[in-house]
Amino acid sequence: DEYRLIIINLSDRTGQGRLAIADQLKTAPNYQLQDLLTDAQYQRTSDDLRSNGLYVRLDGYKAHIFSITATST
Repeated sequence: DEYRLIIINLSDRTGQGRLAIADQLKTAPNYQLQDLLTDAQYQRTSDDLRSNGLYVRLDGYKAHIFSITATST
């Protein structure tokens, strides 16, 4: 019930965009994303991820490794 998402910016410039990941996740009302590199935690609703995707902004040569868990709250 846990997913990992790895995002890497291999450029020397800041990059940003929205990732369509909702179809890859277990159906749930909400998701908790924990960045395993920084311990930052984010909450996203299923509706937001389906409608807008996951917004990501990364400075050059930076990365996220997200642990994504479905939650009911």
